[in-house]
Amino acid sequence: MYIFDLDGTLIDSTDVWHQIDLDFLKKYNTPWSPAYDLGVMYSTFPVSAVFTKEYCHLPQSPEEIMAEWLEMAHHAYAHTIPLKPFVREFLEQCRRDGISMAIYTSCEPELAEAVLQNNGIRDYFSQIVYARDLGCEKQDPAAYPAVLNRLDVKKEEITFFDDSPVNTMGAIQAGWNTIGVYDRAVSGSWADFCKFCPRCVKNLGELVRTPY
Repeated sequence: MYIFDLDGTLIDSTDVWHQIDLDFLKKYNTPWSPAYDLGVMYSTFPVSAVFTKEYCHLPQSPEEIMAEWLEMAHHAYAHTIPLKPFVREFLEQCRRDGISMAIYTSCEPELAEAVLQNNGIRDYFSQIVYARDLGCEKQDPAAYPAVLNRLDVKKEEITFFDDSPVNTMGAIQAGWNTIGVYDRAVSGSWADFCKFCPRCVKNLGELVRTPY
């Protein structure tokens, strides 16, 4: 089984979330900083909302913050966010080869379903595992056995694709075979990413048998 991250691996949503962060912080008179980016970039929605509430000293509950983010993001996920390069070609190759596929993501379910349906790739995946349902962050190695249980597979039977260095490190520590996928969000740490990840690709076209 191939297990894919969603944001930054299958879909090109990095700029959308950066703009949402900028717009949200501006609304509440809080300047953007690298520290804020690190606090939310690879976290689940609930954890990011708690962090944001404290960072911005907001009176809203985490649930209210998440609702505002969902409202800001929904149009982009339902209509404008595209696939990363050569995703469709690679998924079609996997389907022809009889490889089962699933997604493990920190994305919210309604956003994930919207972007997968809009790009016409929902049917490639037998299951979607949401990090928020596991009660763990994706970088936590303890999350990965729970994902295997949800998918009813053994770690020896899977390959995991992710653009996040911290999430990939968690998967490696859990004994997963991993492939790192380049995204603009990790451009500054790409060289280090490639040092610890067993295999890294600039895009999934490198894995299509007629490479791009």
